[in-house]
Amino acid sequence: MQNYKHGGHTIWDCKYHLVWVTKYRYPILGGDVGLRCRELLREIARSKEMIIYAGSINRDHVHVGYHVIIFQKGAILCSEHARY
Repeated sequence: MQNYKHGGHTIWDCKYHLVWVTKYRYPILGGDVGLRCRELLREIARSKEMIIYAGSINRDHVHVGYHVIIFQKGAILCSEHARY
């Protein structure tokens, strides 16, 4: 029960697993581009009060697991990341 968040009449634990794939799966996320992608994901997570509990940046796709502290809709999370 320690990891769960409590509301007035609720108990919740909200996690999202997001996957981004490059167009035509071009392998462009290696090297400096991958490092910059990692920095941006961490910056976004800090600004939105989210915790990254798992993540992987491959050459053609990115996996990120978020633990949301303040309840946010999944569509809002995706649109925030799409801006970058």
